Amino acid sequence: MLDIVISISFFLVSVLIAIYVAYSKNLKIIASIDHEKVGPENKNKIAYIFSICLVLGTIFIISSGLLHDYNYYLSIFLFVVGFAILVLFYIVFLKLNK
Repeated sequence: MLDIVISISFFLVSVLIAIYVAYSKNLKIIASIDHEKVGPENKNKIAYIFSICLVLGTIFIISSGLLHDYNYYLSIFLFVVGFAILVLFYIVFLKLNK
């Protein structure tokens, strides 16, 4: 029961942060990127891509945590997919800023 409550709370925090970044275009909240080097033409793209990757990555990582007791290999696969989606944002960010 506690794992479901924690998962829902992580999901809600992730969605709220994604909505905030997509709405305000505030890139200062995103760690590991230099928001001062981002051009104004790429701010919207980066904000939306970050929001999408954050929510999808969170969904996969949360589902891997919930499925850990039932199917260990599926749980590992979902965790890797979720982490790969989060890393995908940084790859797209680097390509947009070249």
